[in-house]
Amino acid sequence: MGNERVCGTISPMTKNVRLSVGALALVVVLLGAYWFFDSRSKIETGAEPTDSLEEELSGLAVGESVNDGGYTIERLPDAPAVSAPSLEPIPPKPASVSDAAYQQISKNFAATAAVLAEGDNFNAWMNIAAYHGMLENYRGAEEVLQYLLVVYSPEWQVHANLGNLYAGPLLNLPEAAEQYRLAIGKFATNAALYRALFEVESRQGNTVEATKALRDGIAQAPESLDLYVLLARNLRDTGSVSDARDAYDQAIERAAAAGNTELSSSLTAERDQLQ
Repeated sequence: MGNERVCGTISPMTKNVRLSVGALALVVVLLGAYWFFDSRSKIETGAEPTDSLEEELSGLAVGESVNDGGYTIERLPDAPAVSAPSLEPIPPKPASVSDAAYQQISKNFAATAAVLAEGDNFNAWMNIAAYHGMLENYRGAEEVLQYLLVVYSPEWQVHANLGNLYAGPLLNLPEAAEQYRLAIGKFATNAALYRALFEVESRQGNTVEATKALRDGIAQAPESLDLYVLLARNLRDTGSVSDARDAYDQAIERAAAAGNTELSSSLTAERDQLQ
């Protein structure tokens, strides 16, 4: 998968990148490709509750239950009300964004806000989070993503985007690692998530956790050549020579099988220098 960060809707929010209108349109199209279906299940019995059952249910305290028609019905705590993030005003233009790009982002922001005015929409909120990131309003992006975690049963993109925020502009590496792990729990074969987890664990000096992230990634995504290369070089720098040599052998074999002779030769030279 090359050296890209997390795939899908995920894009590291680099502070000094100047956006163009054409690139923005492509980002919006890619973001729109992800559509969320509410996973909360509903059980329909096909029968209306009796008056006596309604009275019995209304008298239940939290944690108490009643049996009806073979079902156990328990009174759960009321879900707390969650306020949606404000969509006004549109964040101001940062210095890194051109006037033309800002005009387009503002137009798209307003159009997406209009969609949300018609009803809550997971995909639209993901776009709003992206617009906040493009305008360097990282706390605004964080607020939107945290809202999605509460209101929806989130897709992996929400956790991965939060991981990118905490790994980058908001700089909370332990939280970044946690968000990447949650994303992996929902998309276990995405090699880029393991790469991102490896990076944040390495930045914290967590050698064991960083190595584990790569090994887990290889187990789940065995065709991802870059994970083998990262593991070999990581063990070269932090592990035993014998472990590093074994990892290099696997990486060399994978590179050769992929027809990447240049990488295979480079890895062979690195392996032969192991002491």
